[in-house]
Amino acid sequence: MDLYSVSVILFFAMIGVVLYVDRKKIEHSHLVLFMRRTKRFGKFIDDVAKCCPKFWRFFYNIGVIIAILAMVYGLFLISLASYKVISGEITEPALKLVLPSISSQESVGDFSVNIPFWTWVLIIGLILVPHELSHGIAARIDKIKLKSVGLMLLAFFPGAFVEPDDAQLARKKLGTKLRVFCAGTYVNILTALVAILLIAFVVFPVLFQSGVQIIQVDENSPASLAGIPNGTIMIEVNNQPIKTTYVEFIQPYGYFMDEVGIPEIGQELVFKDSNGKTYIVTIDEQDSQPHLGILYTPIPSNNLFYFQLLKFLKKLWVFSSAVAIFNMLPLGPLDGGQVFTSLSEKYIPKYAKRAQKIVFTLTGFLLLVMLFGSTVVGMF
Repeated sequence: MDLYSVSVILFFAMIGVVLYVDRKKIEHSHLVLFMRRTKRFGKFIDDVAKCCPKFWRFFYNIGVIIAILAMVYGLFLISLASYKVISGEITEPALKLVLPSISSQESVGDFSVNIPFWTWVLIIGLILVPHELSHGIAARIDKIKLKSVGLMLLAFFPGAFVEPDDAQLARKKLGTKLRVFCAGTYVNILTALVAILLIAFVVFPVLFQSGVQIIQVDENSPASLAGIPNGTIMIEVNNQPIKTTYVEFIQPYGYFMDEVGIPEIGQELVFKDSNGKTYIVTIDEQDSQPHLGILYTPIPSNNLFYFQLLKFLKKLWVFSSAVAIFNMLPLGPLDGGQVFTSLSEKYIPKYAKRAQKIVFTLTGFLLLVMLFGSTVVGMF
């Protein structure tokens, strides 16, 4: 057993000790759900909500728009994925659970993505805790009581909970309901945005050195005709030092636009490699587009901390976005289900129950298709 696995076991041992020592203040249900209510979080939420309620109301009004757009986008994604599963274009589950692993290595199973435990715990914490606190702040700016606030442990899933007074919330206007229901998703989207910004403007510039390494040269391409070999490290183009930005890096291709502008057919590019050798490449045309004929990658530094931070932030970005979109799907227990219920009861009160039943059933069906559809299709 390696040190990583031992650390996970010790963590659960410590959790067990805390649960035992604090057992009189901990509520439990079915031996898998443990809740510790505390007034400190409630006071913190009150203090934040009271400091500038007009700002928070404006802030969460924007959140309602963004969250509803996330709902529409989520419905589009699961509809498209379900179609691809049924048509056979996708041959494995299009929806997978993200689960912790006691191993330090990430792995992918048939129905799950298993990530290292400590990475999983940190990401879950950065998703769930702000999510619940945001619900609480949105509730308190409109004077809705919080029945309970605290920490919880569902099996091995850590998290927080904020429980607004449902009866009081039900009597509030539609705008208030939407702000409360959309607040968690909104802050998850903002978390994903912060992760992207940190990657682009903090981590990436430190992690990757100037220059790029050529990893593929297409046969008979302008780069090939200029004599550029695979593995060459280019440091300049047209007398400009090559610096790859994150935006350029995540594009499917990049033609050094930051250094030479938008490439044009017939344009000459003069490259200099790390040994001082120059290569003159004349851009030609392929499919009516400028064609250079190379693939390249930025050169990473040996900074292990920033490399691990980049991997973590990418996971936080992906998972926080995924949780936000999933949570806004119009399905009963999710925040998206609460939003759809409130909207249907406001604008189509006579048909609200029927609309909810149809939409919730359809959403649930699409999720089942994503999860199990490829297995069923593969049997035929």
